[in-house]
Amino acid sequence: MNSWADLQAFSFAQVVEGGAGSPLTIAILYQAIAIECGLALDLIVLEEGNYAVLSMGMWVIDPYSKCLLMSAEEVAELFDVDLPLRPSSLREVSIALVKQRLFFEWSSITGVYEPAFRLPLDGEEGLDLALGCFEDVSFSYSSADERGERDERGERDEGAEADEAAEGSISPFFLVQDERGQECLAHCVRAAEKLRVLERNDPPSRIRHAVLLYHNRRYADATDVLNDLLTEASETTDDVLNERTTANMAILAAKCRLLGSVCR
Repeated sequence: MNSWADLQAFSFAQVVEGGAGSPLTIAILYQAIAIECGLALDLIVLEEGNYAVLSMGMWVIDPYSKCLLMSAEEVAELFDVDLPLRPSSLREVSIALVKQRLFFEWSSITGVYEPAFRLPLDGEEGLDLALGCFEDVSFSYSSADERGERDERGERDEGAEADEAAEGSISPFFLVQDERGQECLAHCVRAAEKLRVLERNDPPSRIRHAVLLYHNRRYADATDVLNDLLTEASETTDDVLNERTTANMAILAAKCRLLGSVCR
């Protein structure tokens, strides 16, 4: 059993005790048990850690589905990956674990935990979200004092209105409050910093970091990261740093500079 909205699903101690957890956490524990029993099973991370299976040659064990036995061909078709299935390295498993924590904290802000519907942080879509290009999504920030002033004036809370309007669907408005919301954003930024190291400071990891710094209102830091990327884009040819992505990074950098000057 897995709950994307439950942080305990990613805790090894809690999974051992309760028997419920994320597919990646369960697969890692099963592999450790298999090694103790003398069985050589390769861990294969799928969908950025949203899923994971154990491979033994032509056959694959799915620990999350009560150790369902599948062929490698079935897994390749189901998850759209190439054959032969390649075991994940320790670095790749570490990246997946950090991403799962980042996704959980990000989802705690937006209220969208299902991976298929999670709001983007990476690449062009992450930049589009930061620039307000998603018509149905917007972010706002408020402090406890500001919320108290609205209550005194008899104004409704925008977050509550969004929840009522959404009725279980993706909320069109996200109110990032200074307590839990800011704490989640801080966790996201720290996870993004770790991913930059694990992913060897590649452009996608830096774009993600810049986007999260922007959402966390660390505008000067976001500008520095974006300026470094823009300098690199002008000097090299990279599929990730294409013309559209570079243009959006320049716009977001300008937006950060403007907001930074206003917030001083």
